[in-house]
Amino acid sequence: MSDDHLEDDLTSEQIGVLTEHLEKLREEIQDSLAAAREEAKPVDLGLSIGRITRVDALQQQQMAAARLRRIESRLAQVRAAEARLSSGNYGECVRCELPIGFARLQARPEAPFCARCQDSGPGATAGSRR
Repeated sequence: MSDDHLEDDLTSEQIGVLTEHLEKLREEIQDSLAAAREEAKPVDLGLSIGRITRVDALQQQQMAAARLRRIESRLAQVRAAEARLSSGNYGECVRCELPIGFARLQARPEAPFCARCQDSGPGATAGSRR
């Protein structure tokens, strides 16, 4: 294992900070999700609007649907992080099992991978500490 991949395990104080961050993030995402669901509702094609306006409305609905999928995906990631927190595995890379690092988790508290495994993409393996 190279020295550039060494991260310390999280302290209980850091876990407390990150737990609060995850809770706040989940609430923000859930609020965004409600708005995104409203925006992604199907377009009523029976309205008497012009063809260009109808095409624009369909494009807007498709973009809203894509935004909704991204928000739902992020919420799933947050919930998975909360599950790892409950099971005692939070802060540990799900691929290589090495610590993710406090700085990375502050930036993205739902991150399941350390920076090295995230950069190496799917199917890559890094050395395990177990």
